[in-house]
Amino acid sequence: MTLGGRSGASPSTSAPTPTIARLRDPDFMPDEFTSVGPLLRSLEHIAVVVTKGGVAEDLVLAEYADTFVSIWEQMRGPIEQRRYAFGPHTGRAFEHLAMRSKRYIDSGRMAAEYDALERDPQVPPHPSAPDGAAALPAST
Repeated sequence: MTLGGRSGASPSTSAPTPTIARLRDPDFMPDEFTSVGPLLRSLEHIAVVVTKGGVAEDLVLAEYADTFVSIWEQMRGPIEQRRYAFGPHTGRAFEHLAMRSKRYIDSGRMAAEYDALERDPQVPPHPSAPDGAAALPAST
């Protein structure tokens, strides 16, 4: 299962276009691949640390689930191109984290976390806030 309803199947196995054929050439590196590579490697590292339990998943998702989903939606095409050129596992760890992030958001857990912040007893309610929602003090 992947975001957006597509399966994890590889791109079409029909004859590669000239661009795809060039992507398989180790001496050819388009600018799009150069810029996507470092970001994707960083996202893959984060995904592995989270999925292997190095950092609490709930902690990471509470803060970054929406960001991971947004990045996946923007980078899906370039990641799939890299996957076609470099192998089926390219970007899989990040895709998995993005799918878990989407489920976290859709479950309502992210909204519940932020709603709980508004009811934090450590922060006094703002007089004009509905239902006594907490308000941060004005900066000085």
